[in-house]
Amino acid sequence: MDVIKLFKDIINFAQKSNDIDMVQRIISIQQDMLELQEENRLLKEENKNLKSKKVLKNKIERYRNIPVITLKDDHPKILYCANCYDSNEKIIQLEVLDNNRCHCKTCDSFYHIDYSPDADNIRKGLV
Repeated sequence: MDVIKLFKDIINFAQKSNDIDMVQRIISIQQDMLELQEENRLLKEENKNLKSKKVLKNKIERYRNIPVITLKDDHPKILYCANCYDSNEKIIQLEVLDNNRCHCKTCDSFYHIDYSPDADNIRKGLV
C-alpha cells in the first residue's frame, strides 16, 4: 500500500475523531516520511552516479610522463585530458595538433606525446 495514501486515510480518521493533537502528530510524521523519501531518492541517485564513475575509472588507461588518458574500449583511441578528469571528473577530448602534440580547449593545456615512454603505443592506438 502507498504510504502517502495510508497517512491521508489516517489523518481523515483522526480528523473525524476531533483529536487535534493526534492530527498534528500524524501530519508531522507524514512530513518526516516525505523527507525520508526525498533523502532516499537522493541517495539512490548518488549511488547510481558513484557506480557509473567506478565503471568509467576501470576503463581508463594512463600513460607515463604526460597527463593524457584513453578509454580501453575505444578503437581507434581518443585522447582525453587527464588534468580535467582528475580535477573535475570530466572526460574532455583533446585536440590532436599533429603526431606529437595535443591541446585541451577546456584547461588550455598542451601535451607533447614524445615526452612519454609510451609515445609509440599512443600513436598506434590513434590509427
